[in-house]
Amino acid sequence: MPVALKVTAALKFYTSASFQRPTGDLCGVTQSAVHCCIREVTDALFQRAVDYIRFTMDPGNQAERATSFCSIVGFPQVQGVIDCTHVAIKAPAGRPAEYVNRKFFHSTNVQLVCDHRKRFMQICARFPGSCHDTFILCQSQLPLLFTEMAQMEGWLLGDNGFLHRSGGALQYRLESVARIVAVCCALHNYTVNSGEALQDEERHEQDSSSDNDDAEILQQGRHMGGRRTSRHCMQAKQRAKDARQRLIAQRFSTL
Repeated sequence: MPVALKVTAALKFYTSASFQRPTGDLCGVTQSAVHCCIREVTDALFQRAVDYIRFTMDPGNQAERATSFCSIVGFPQVQGVIDCTHVAIKAPAGRPAEYVNRKFFHSTNVQLVCDHRKRFMQICARFPGSCHDTFILCQSQLPLLFTEMAQMEGWLLGDNGFLHRSGGALQYRLESVARIVAVCCALHNYTVNSGEALQDEERHEQDSSSDNDDAEILQQGRHMGGRRTSRHCMQAKQRAKDARQRLIAQRFSTL
């Protein structure tokens, strides 16, 4: 399959919080082909994730983070904000009970640290859902940065809140789940660095516009015959797929 189609299928899966079949239906390929696309793209991007997820420790970046956070929250010497989120997964074959969190579904508890620009600087996605946030923090590399290595001047801000689960459970092995999380964080940072990340207001307007467009298409479809409606939908899907593939090929040619 063309690289653009593989990337389109993988990105659709990353952002949908759903299963592989809807992605395959949208891209016009089988579920098994979608699985191969997700594996290949995830493995390729995972090798580049370190280029986009960095906790820079030089004095200049530390000073920039501290100044920016102080202007946002009025708290001095903040180097990042930290929290954990539960990524829903299917029950692992080995020791499934360890992955049941306090909300009673299987998950991995992912620790994330963000900077003042909402970029991910550090992730830890290797602990079961039953692990407490504090335990994950103590087992991660973060304490070394602020204590023994003494390379960081300042604080991490966080709370003990519990974030909600995603729209669906990832049907993958634990190693693959960790890779998918890292790749999604890297893609997020890539869009922020490129100035392409949508603000909340812009995303809401775009979603509303998309909903209105879908409603208009459905309304038009009611006035068409069965065969004409089917042909119209197939043509619309093909045009959308071609546009996505062109956009993905253009964006990822710079990586």
